[in-house]
Amino acid sequence: QQATLMGSPFTDLYRYLAYGTSAAVGCVACSFLLQERFSPLLASFLGNCAATTSIFAFSVAANNSCVYDAYWPVAPIPIAAYWLYLNPNPSIKAHVSFGLLAAWALRYLNLEDPSSKVDHEDWRYANIRSKVGAFYWPISFLSFHLTPTAVVFLALSPLYNLLSGRGAGPVRVDDKYSFAVSAAVAAGAIVLQSKADNELAKFRKSSQPGEVLERGVWAYSRHPNYFGEFLFWTGVLGMGLSGAGVQRWMCASVPVLFSFFRFASVPLMDERMLQRRPEYAATIRRVSAFVPWFRAGGQ
Repeated sequence: QQATLMGSPFTDLYRYLAYGTSAAVGCVACSFLLQERFSPLLASFLGNCAATTSIFAFSVAANNSCVYDAYWPVAPIPIAAYWLYLNPNPSIKAHVSFGLLAAWALRYLNLEDPSSKVDHEDWRYANIRSKVGAFYWPISFLSFHLTPTAVVFLALSPLYNLLSGRGAGPVRVDDKYSFAVSAAVAAGAIVLQSKADNELAKFRKSSQPGEVLERGVWAYSRHPNYFGEFLFWTGVLGMGLSGAGVQRWMCASVPVLFSFFRFASVPLMDERMLQRRPEYAATIRRVSAFVPWFRAGGQ
């Protein structure tokens, strides 16, 4: 199936070529760095950055940054699988953590991809392109490619010690129930995101022009999918803390993600919704922005 993006051919074959090439680039870079005695954690990060740079080249060739969009939720799986491979005797906790990560990634793979059906460029990319002109691609590389890669790797990093068995981190929670609670939080987040996705998909098929979704989980949070994403990675940090411990810098994942969603993604989406649906102003008054909460005025 072929679509045309910004005047350039963009097919499933092109997408597979982009991801396959980038995976090979990442593996070669990681192998080279390991030979140069880089730690597996640092080699994984830099290999991930090399793969992202390769994806960026395909984005430029297609003249569309959407080429990157399916990369960031898939990249954690081979990285985590490599860490698990390093462990000669992985624990049950390690297998549970990897299983939850795989379930999280599977949800993204099941999401409908508009770029495979119509001429499409994400509106956020199009807005930036229209404002910055010739500076678009440097900004795209730093903001739409490298930054998400770094943030997702930071969120994934708490699982490194648990999956790889390379030692214990200095920050650790030893309570015997903490891992089970953290795993339940991560699993619950996946359920929340899936429910939000399904409700949104049904709404799009039956909604009237200008109508705003305020049913199901969307009645208690304007962005339950964003909150579910934040909640999942909070569970990941908890599994890392109660599994084998984490390095201190890894604890930054939760505040970084909260700031990213609450103060960047949520305002941007709210502004977009207000431009397209003036009725959304009432939704803002009634419904919590991020964390699910009781509706204002009991409405």
